[in-house]
Amino acid sequence: MDQEKLRQQQLAWKYLINLVEQGKFEVSVGTACELEGIVAKDEALVPGHIRDGVVSVSSSDFTNGILPCSVPAKKLKKYNSVLMDLYKTGNRAGVEEFYKEYHERIHNDWGITFPA
Repeated sequence: MDQEKLRQQQLAWKYLINLVEQGKFEVSVGTACELEGIVAKDEALVPGHIRDGVVSVSSSDFTNGILPCSVPAKKLKKYNSVLMDLYKTGNRAGVEEFYKEYHERIHNDWGITFPA
């Protein structure tokens, strides 16, 4: 499975490089969709199309009452750092603190009391 994902990424890079070399590359929704269609082949519901449906969380059955989250790009450096520490040392403190801070903010934004 991972090998297929890497293969699709490689094909997308080759396609992108080819567009640039031929002078046909343009920053556009069309180009983004073409590249995503290659990368997301057999992964996305509709590869090569911008998602236009509503995304929501409808379950109230969360691990220890904590909402799911997606780490934003501006937090990735810190997230990767605490994960590397966890993998190297087994020390969970950094990851737990990262999630605690992040989830408290999410819960506040949603108006939900963060579990103790």
